[in-house]
Amino acid sequence: KQCSISNKQNHLVCLEINISFTDEIPSRFKKTVAQAAKEKRQDVIVPEGMERLIQNIGASHKITRDELHTIALEVGSEKKQIPFNTFVQMI
Repeated sequence: KQCSISNKQNHLVCLEINISFTDEIPSRFKKTVAQAAKEKRQDVIVPEGMERLIQNIGASHKITRDELHTIALEVGSEKKQIPFNTFVQMI
């Protein structure tokens, strides 16, 4: 089983395919993962998007919603929006 990001549904899904990120450069992998957290039609990441990503990778027990909001506020703006490229660098 391989896991990949579904661009249409904007979440991580596991499929029975032979696609692997082993041949990809790390930055491409990071961008693909970050796509799962990105807001539709915007190049920003908001806490809800980060929460969705964390849930999709099975790590929701590792970080709280409040911590995600704090990250978005400190790294992003008062609107809690992190620019996509900044989020990719954080991964």
